[in-house]
Amino acid sequence: MQRTWNYPAELIRVHDGDTAWLKLDLGLRIKVEAPCRLFGINAPELSEPSGIASRDWLAARLADKVLRVDSMQLDKYGRPLVRIFDAALPESVNDEMLRLGLAAPYP
Repeated sequence: MQRTWNYPAELIRVHDGDTAWLKLDLGLRIKVEAPCRLFGINAPELSEPSGIASRDWLAARLADKVLRVDSMQLDKYGRPLVRIFDAALPESVNDEMLRLGLAAPYP
């Protein structure tokens, strides 16, 4: 079974539909800013209109929200792979993007 770490987080900025810079609260007053890759999804590239729409939706969805992040591992570029949750909803933002057609499943 793969270990999962859970952190409170706040949005710094959204890079594209599947990458966001987050401030992760590691506890003991230690906070880290990191580019985080959304686990299990692949959003369209920014060169496509649907990629801009995906990025803009994600930025609006995460703005001014209390976030929780589950992280499993790092990707090949050293970014944390994360599932992002809005404290008000049980569904992850990752799953919401898949359901709305803003991203495709990524193995």
